[in-house]
This record gives sequence, C-alpha cells and structure tokens, in this order.
Amino acid sequence: HTGMKPFRCNLCDKTFNLEANLNRHRQTHTGEKPFMCNVCGKAFPHKASVKRHSLIHTGERPYSCSVCNKTFKQLDHLNKHSLVHIGAKHFSCSVCDKKFSRKTSLRRHYLIHTGEKPYSCSVCNKTFAHREILKKHSFIHSKEKPYSCSVCDKTFMQLAQLNKHSSIHTKEKPLYSCSVCDETFTRITHLDKHSLVHDGEKLYLNSSCDGVFMQDTVLNSNNAVELLSCRECRQTFSDEDSFNRHCLVHTSPKSFSCNVCNKTFLLETDLNKHASIHTDK
Repeated sequence: HTGMKPFRCNLCDKTFNLEANLNRHRQTHTGEKPFMCNVCGKAFPHKASVKRHSLIHTGERPYSCSVCNKTFKQLDHLNKHSLVHIGAKHFSCSVCDKKFSRKTSLRRHYLIHTGEKPYSCSVCNKTFAHREILKKHSFIHSKEKPYSCSVCDKTFMQLAQLNKHSSIHTKEKPLYSCSVCDETFTRITHLDKHSLVHDGEKLYLNSSCDGVFMQDTVLNSNNAVELLSCRECRQTFSDEDSFNRHCLVHTSPKSFSCNVCNKTFLLETDLNKHASIHTDK
C-alpha cells in the first residue's frame, strides 16, 4: 500500500514490491523455463503461463461475457472484449488525437509516430515495434504451430488462422482482433494487412490478382506495386496522387460549400459531384 519497491534487479534495475516478483522477473534474463506442458512439451518460465497455454489443447473457455455470452480462454481477453459494450476510449494520442480504450494500446500506438522498433529476432536480427509481431514472426523460423483445433486437431501458426478454421465447424462468421490495438476485422487478410502498419512494413499490391504481400520478392517484379499507407487511418493506396489527395482529409480545412444545403467539401470535384443530388431532383 505504500508503493515502495525495495527489490531491485541487478541486471536492468527494474524494481518490485515482492521478492517473488523479482525472482520471476529474473527468468526473463536467464531464459530459464522450468515449467513444461504435459501435452506438447513446450516450456514456459511461469506456472501461470503453462496453465494459460493448456487451454489451447483443452479448448476450455472459462470466461464468459455477461452482456453477449461470448466466451474467452483468458480473463484479459474478456476484459478487452467488454470495452466493446462500454465504448469508452479515454486515452488520446497527443500526436494525432486517435483515441484508445486502454493505456497499453496508446503506448503501442505511439511507436507508429516514433518509428522505434525495440524487439529483435534472435535468428535473423529483424526488428519489430511490438512483441506480439516478433512472436508471430518467430514461427517462420521454428515452424511451430501452437494453436490446435479442439474439434479436428488441426494445428496452426497463428491464433487468427485457428479462428478462421473454427468457423468451418461452427458456421459462425469469425472476428479477427489485432493483438496490438483494439481494432477487429471480419477477414484474416484484412487483419494481416493492418498488422503490418504497426511495424512499418512495406506492402505490395499484385496488379494481376489484387493480392497484398509483405515483400515484392514474392511477386513477379512487373506486377509488384508498392502501397502507400496513411499513418492516420491506415488506409492504403497504390498511386501517389490518390494517397496525397487522401492525406488532405486529415490536414486541410473543408473550403468548398454547397450553395443549396451549405454542406462543405475538401475538394471542388467532390462539391461538383454532390451538386448533382440537387439538380437531379
């Protein structure tokens, strides 16, 4: 209750209020993982992590939303979901005024503006802005598929892939949630495209099939078109003119006014299109 944290880590100077918390923290430096899953053999630094991981195998979802009855494997996932019903976003970015329901989401969002990438892959040294994206990337090297379908036992590298697959059994339309911010998507391809914005990855459009890829090397060089991403709203564009025109939406005042209904527009061309509403009547 006093706020004192007398236990200090001699490696990074982080302080803790309990010695047990300090001992648990030290494992992040030593890499020690003494707790093992008795189903797949995966090792973890903490007992709570094993317990949380085991739900992947059992399919148990013990936490239920009191509003819509949706169930979750972890309490923090339920808490995050509950904000959908509350709709409160109290944390505002001082750079672009985007609002978030959680302070952690705001902190992660700030990295878009600073360009900081503090998380590095130990295999290929590629750096990432967020721990979740590094973890997702690491599966490329390990080929690990930790997410298992409780119905048919098929395994997947990503939770979003498992959720998409599960809809085959439930016939429900899945909802994919970004692990960095609070945004959700109805298609996994939209989530994957969105996730790259957090890490500053370049996106490429295949002009022959409209597919979006992380690297132009996976495309025929004649078909690869680099996409430009708006930092304010994350919308992407394949040509610079459209991108620049879109950016004015966030930076410029609306200066063209309709003399019939007084509605204002950013561009004169948009005003002219709008005017047809009145002339067609």
